[in-house]
Amino acid sequence: MKRLRFSPEGKPAIALYDFVNLGEDGWRKIGSWSEKDLQFPLNSTVAFMSGAETVQDFVTDLRNRSLKVVTILEPPFVMEKDMDEHGVKLVGNDRFYGFCVDLLKRLGDDLGFRYEIYVVEDNTFGMKDPITGRANGVIRDLIEKKADLAAASLTISFQREKDIDFTKPYLDLGLTFIMSREKRDDDLFKFLEPFEIRLWIYIAVATVAVALFLALVNRLSPYDHRGRAARKGQVLPPIASQEPPNPMGVANAVWFSIASLFQQGPETYPHSPSGRITASLWWFVVVIIIATYTAKLAAFLTISRMDHPINSVEALANQVDVAYGTVSNSQPADFFRSSSVKTFQTMAEFIATNALYLDSSAEGIEKSRKEKFAFIWDSAVLDYVANRAPCDLKTVGRLFGKIGYGFGLQKSSPYTDQLSVNILRLRESGFIDALTEKWYHDGSCEPDENVVEEVQGTIVVGHMLGVFYVIYGGMAVSLVVLVGEWVACVLGQKRHNEKMSLPQIFHAQFKKVWRGRKALSASHPRHDGQPCDARKMGCMHCCVLDPKSANFKCVCVKEQEKERSPKKEIVLEVMAPNGGTDSGKGVTGATSQ
Repeated sequence: MKRLRFSPEGKPAIALYDFVNLGEDGWRKIGSWSEKDLQFPLNSTVAFMSGAETVQDFVTDLRNRSLKVVTILEPPFVMEKDMDEHGVKLVGNDRFYGFCVDLLKRLGDDLGFRYEIYVVEDNTFGMKDPITGRANGVIRDLIEKKADLAAASLTISFQREKDIDFTKPYLDLGLTFIMSREKRDDDLFKFLEPFEIRLWIYIAVATVAVALFLALVNRLSPYDHRGRAARKGQVLPPIASQEPPNPMGVANAVWFSIASLFQQGPETYPHSPSGRITASLWWFVVVIIIATYTAKLAAFLTISRMDHPINSVEALANQVDVAYGTVSNSQPADFFRSSSVKTFQTMAEFIATNALYLDSSAEGIEKSRKEKFAFIWDSAVLDYVANRAPCDLKTVGRLFGKIGYGFGLQKSSPYTDQLSVNILRLRESGFIDALTEKWYHDGSCEPDENVVEEVQGTIVVGHMLGVFYVIYGGMAVSLVVLVGEWVACVLGQKRHNEKMSLPQIFHAQFKKVWRGRKALSASHPRHDGQPCDARKMGCMHCCVLDPKSANFKCVCVKEQEKERSPKKEIVLEVMAPNGGTDSGKGVTGATSQ
C-alpha cells in the first residue's frame, strides 16, 4: 500500500476517483477519474435513481415549450367533432373538446406551453404485455417518445408506473358496471307491493277483530254508554231525543275500526276504560302500519328494481344469467387478473373463459344496450353514459377497486412535478369541481333513474309481528280491566244493597247491562212483557230502572203545575200489570222550567 501524500494546501497529492452505480446486486464500478484522464467505457450501463439509463435534458420550465399530446376518444373526457355549430370545418386542436381538453387548455394557459393533440392509432389505453414485454396504445407512444404527454382518462396503476410517469390524480373514482334498464310495465296493483299478501290479510283480520272486541266490551262494560245509566237506575230522556240505542254496536264498531285504520274520525268512540285501552293501542298500531307503508311505497315507486336484482359486484359474480366483461389490455382487466380477492378472481376466470375481453369501452357500452350484459369500467365514464339519452342504461352498486385519473408523461420527464403542482392547485381552487359539474350534471336523464340502489324487498309478516302482539296483547289487558270494572261496579252497589250478596248484585247488574240496550228502544216491550200505551195514559213514556225490583219498567211522566213554585214536578207513575198505576212506588224527580 502506497503512502498518502498531501500538498501544502492539504489536498491529496494524487487524486483518483471511482464511479460506482447501485444495482440489484449492490455497488459496481462503472468508471474512474484522475487528474490525467477520465475512464468511462461506452458499453457501461448506468441506471439512474429514476430508473432511466440516459441523461435527460432536465429543463423543468414549460414556458414556450411545444408538446406532443396523445389522447384517446372517450366521452366525456375527450371527444371529437369536424364542424362547429355554424358549419365551419374544424382543424387541429379545435376538433377536440371534453373534460381533459378543458383541463389541458387551462394548464397550457397557466404554464405557458403550446401543444398539439393527436389520437392514438390503435385506440387503446395500453398495457405492457408481461410475456413479450411490448406495450401498446397510449403507453407505447410515451415509452417510444412519440408523445410528451398523454391527456386522457388514463388510470394510474402500479404496472404503468414502471414504464411512464404520472401526474397527481386530477379525478378520484372507482370501478363499477353498467346494465340495460328494464322497461317498466304498468302495474295496476303496484300500491300493494310494499306489503306481502299475508300481511294484508293479517291487517284485515286485526281490523275486524278490534271491531268485534270493541262491540263486545261496549255490550259488557258497566261504564260504557247506556251501561252506566242502567247500572245507576237513572231516568233516561224521552225516546225522541235519545241517541241510538246502542251507539257502539257491531256496525258502528266496524266503522270505528276501519275509519281509524285510514286515520279518519268516526262518529262514536268507546267510553269505558277497557274500550279506550283497545282503541288507543289500535291507533298506535295504525300509526306504525301507515308510516311503514308510506316509506316503503315511496321506495318502490322511485327506485328501479329487477326481478332478480343484481345490486352489487358480489351479486354479479355469484350468478350466471347475466354475462359481464371489460376491455382487454386495460387497468380494469389488470385489476381482475392481479387481485387476491376471491370474488374478483372468480370474475377474472369467468371473463377469460367466455372470451369477454372487449376491444373498447364503446363496444362494451353498446353490448350492454343490446344484450343481457354488464360492462365493467371506470365509474366516471359509465356515470356520464348513464346520464345521457336515450336513458336506457344504469350504473349498479357501490364503487370497488378505487383508482385515479392522471396525465401520463415519459419516464423521468422534467415536467412531471410542475404539472402535478398545478393540478393540485386547480383541485383546491374548485376548477376540477366546476369541470365535473359541467360535464356530468348536465344530462337529460333524471338522477334517480341512473342508479339502482340496494333496497330491501317486500315487508313480510315477520317484520310486523310486533304490532300484532301489541294489539292482541292490548285486548288481553282490556279484558283484565273489564273484570276490574265489574269488581268496582259490584262493590259500589254493595254499599247501597247490604242485604244482597255479591253474586246476586253481579247477576242483577249484569242482567241490567246486558238487557239495558234493548229496553231503551221505544218499540221494545216492557220488561214484564206488557207494552206501554202512552196514548191511553195521556203522558210521555220512557224506560227506567226500578231500584227495588231491579227491573226496567215503562213509566209515564205527567207534569203538574205547582201554584207557589216556578218548578214543574214530574211524577213518575209505574204501570202495574193490571193496567193501573202504582203511585209512590216509582221514581220521582223535579226539573226546572
